[in-house]
Amino acid sequence: MRSRLRGPLTALVAAVAFKVLADLSAQFAEATGASYVFPPAAVVLAAGAVGRGWGVLGILGGSLLSRWGAAVSWEGALLFAAVHTLTAVVPAYGLGLPVGSTLRRLGRVLAIGVAAAFLVSALAGTAALVALGYLEPQPAALGQNLLLWWTADVIGALALGLPVVLVLRPTLLTDRPTHALFLSWLGDRRRVGECLVSTLLAALVLVGLDRLGWGFPHWAAILFVVPLGLASLAGGLGAALVTNAMVSVLYFGVFFGIGPLRTVSGLADVVGPFYLMLVFFACFAIGGGVLGGHNRILLHRVRSHRKQLERDFERVVGALAAAIEAKDPTTEGHVQRVAAVAEAVGRRLGLDGEGLETLRYGAILHDVGKIGVPEAVLNKPGPLTPEEREAIETHVEIGVRILAGVDLLQHVVPLVKYHQERWDGSTDHPRYPGYYGLAEEEIPLGARILAVVDTFDAITHDRPYRAGRPAAAAIAELEREAGRQFDPQVVQALKWVVREGMVEKLTSGEHLRLEATSTQNE
Repeated sequence: MRSRLRGPLTALVAAVAFKVLADLSAQFAEATGASYVFPPAAVVLAAGAVGRGWGVLGILGGSLLSRWGAAVSWEGALLFAAVHTLTAVVPAYGLGLPVGSTLRRLGRVLAIGVAAAFLVSALAGTAALVALGYLEPQPAALGQNLLLWWTADVIGALALGLPVVLVLRPTLLTDRPTHALFLSWLGDRRRVGECLVSTLLAALVLVGLDRLGWGFPHWAAILFVVPLGLASLAGGLGAALVTNAMVSVLYFGVFFGIGPLRTVSGLADVVGPFYLMLVFFACFAIGGGVLGGHNRILLHRVRSHRKQLERDFERVVGALAAAIEAKDPTTEGHVQRVAAVAEAVGRRLGLDGEGLETLRYGAILHDVGKIGVPEAVLNKPGPLTPEEREAIETHVEIGVRILAGVDLLQHVVPLVKYHQERWDGSTDHPRYPGYYGLAEEEIPLGARILAVVDTFDAITHDRPYRAGRPAAAAIAELEREAGRQFDPQVVQALKWVVREGMVEKLTSGEHLRLEATSTQNE
C-alpha cells in the first residue's frame, strides 16, 4: 500500500512545494515574468532527481497552478509548464545510476542536473517569452534574459536543491564514507550547534551594521564562511551543503529585509552583489566540503590503520611475553599482572598517554631476556649457585640486546635496562645489587615502578623454592626497603593501590581473561 502511494505523494509534494515557492518568486519578478529570485528551481532539481517520473508530473501540476508574470494566460501557463517539466526531465532521466567517488557523483549532478538542466530551462523560457510577446527578439535583450534566468535557477538549485537531494537520495551526491561522515555530523549536537550559532551571529552582525547607519555592507557577509568552514571540516560535503542552505536563506532574509531596498524597485541595480555572494557561498561549501570531507575520511583511515598497527604490535609483544612464560611456567601470568598493576601505580603518580603505554610495554617485556637463560636455572626449585645467579642476572643485558634492534621499542629499553637498579645506587648488595649504579631520580620513573611492582608480584605468588605470601607481608617488606632498594614514593603509590582493592580486581583471572579477549577482538 505504501509503495503505491509513494509516487502520487511525491507528485503532490513536488506540486505544492513548486507552487508555494513560485508565488514567493513572483514578488521579485520583472514585468516580463523573469524573476531575480527563483527557489522553485530547487524543487525542479529535487523532484526530477529523486522522484523521477512522479516528480516530473508534480512539477507539471505545480507549474500549471502558478499563474503569474507571463503565465497569467492559459497559453503562457501551458508554455511555462512545458518549460519547467522539460527541465525536470533532464535530472530525472539524465543522471543515471550513482557510481564512483563523491567527486564523480557530485560532478555529474552539477553538470547534468544543474548546469545542463537549467540551461535548457533558460533557453526554452526565453523562447517562450519571445513567443508570448514579452521579450523583444534582440540579441542584447535575449542574452540578458538568458543569463538572468539561468543564474537565478542555478543559484536556487545550488543553495536549496542540492541539500534536498542529499537528504532524500544521498547516493546521488555522496559515496558511503562521505555520507557516513555527514550522518556523524548530524548526530553531533555540539558541532551542529556551532554552525547554527555562527550563522546567526553573522546575520546579527549584518543587521547591527545596518542599524548603525552604515548601509548594507556586502563585505561583512564574508562572516558566513565561518559556519561553512566549520561544517566542511567536521562533516564534509553533506554538512557544508546543509549549512549553505541555512546561510543562503538567512542572507536572503537579511538582504531583502534590511538591505539596500525594501521593495522590488531597484532590484536590478543591486542583484549583482547578491548573486555574487550566493555563488561564492555555494562554491565555498562545495569545494570546502569535498576537500574537508576527503581529509577527514583520510584522517579516520590513518587513525584506524594506526590502531590496527598498535593492536598487532601489542600482539607481537604479547607473543614475546608468552615465549617467556613457556620457558618459565612458574611465572605464568606474571607479566600480565605486573603490567596491570604498574599501570594503576603509574596513574597514581600522574602518568598518562604515552607514559602509561611505555610503562605497559616495559612491564610486559621486562623479563624478555630470560629467553637466553637456561631453563634448568629458571626452574630450579632450590637456592641458586653463584654461577647460576650470575646467569640469571644476564637476563637484563640479553633483554636490552633483543629490544635494541627494534625501533618501535626504543622508548621501552630504559625501563628494561634499569628496572633492577636500587634507589640507593648500590651495586655490591649481597642479594639484590644494582647493575649500572644509577640512583634515585637518575633511574627512569617507569623502571622504578617496575622494580616495586615486580617485587610485589614475586612475593605474593608461588615460586619453585617458596610459597607466595599475603599482600600485607609484601607491602611490609617493600616499606622496609623503601629508601634503599625502592623509591619510597612508588612504594606508597602501590600501597594505595593495594588498599583500594585494585590489585585483586586487576589481577583476577577473570579480569585478565576478559582483557586478553578484548585485545584479540579489537
